[in-house]
Amino acid sequence: VLGGVRYNKLKIGLGTAAQRSDSWVDGVIGVRASYDFGNGWGAGGWLDVGKGDDSSSYQMLATANYTFENDVTIYGGYRLYHFEHTTNGGAAPFTIDADYTGPMLGVSFQF
Repeated sequence: VLGGVRYNKLKIGLGTAAQRSDSWVDGVIGVRASYDFGNGWGAGGWLDVGKGDDSSSYQMLATANYTFENDVTIYGGYRLYHFEHTTNGGAAPFTIDADYTGPMLGVSFQF
């Protein structure tokens, strides 16, 4: 089980004349799991949900990893991050409902 906050900053523009930006924070709670298959191979997953006064979000990750004998681990996987947010003011408030999805790669070092 994990918890924390997620900071988001959004800037939308159509040229220089029509730009909007906003930032917000969601409180987050989630779970993380991992499994070691042996011989350095493993898999992991992460699921969290966030909620703020005018926003909500969730995130899901699934990874496969390989850990070398020198404690360097490489990761590959897929991530989905979804959020909904309504701005708090300005002349023209707006609501956004968006998904960020795609592959991810990473390396971690333990010492």
